[in-house]
Amino acid sequence: MNSAALTFSSSAVAFIVGVGMIPQTSTETTPYAFHQPMRAKPSYVASQTASSKVEMEIMIMRRIGAENYQRLQEISQLSNGWDGYNAKAIPQKVISRTKELLMMLPDGAKIFPTGRSTVQIEYHKDSDNYFELEVSNTTYEMYSVKGDDEYEDSVTEKEIINRVKEFLV
Repeated sequence: MNSAALTFSSSAVAFIVGVGMIPQTSTETTPYAFHQPMRAKPSYVASQTASSKVEMEIMIMRRIGAENYQRLQEISQLSNGWDGYNAKAIPQKVISRTKELLMMLPDGAKIFPTGRSTVQIEYHKDSDNYFELEVSNTTYEMYSVKGDDEYEDSVTEKEIINRVKEFLV
């Protein structure tokens, strides 16, 4: 098992235990039914919800890669001044937008926090071919170099996928 998978496994276990996936005992002997008077649902319902959250996180990790999943977890924990200067923490909205975008993009991306409270997604083919996408709260900024051609622009989410695919060809 590689270290990223091992790290996720430990995190998943902590998450599972933290949200109550471990079966709880219930004083209620009759299963919850909608036709009965309102009362607390048995604890297994909460466990099913927690299980769904864990399954979703595992699906996301598989799609974006264990390394990027772990990086996003680390980036989301950065506090103000994380770069040794005055960089602000990366907003949760930027983390979410980055995760959503990575779910749609081809494999091979690397991600990095920036001092501008954004996340940068990069693809490298070789020293002459580079693609960079900066994710902020509201925009996507793209910069690419392919041979002698250099391109920089604000792009929409729909354009990004095509631009990345064009770059990787």
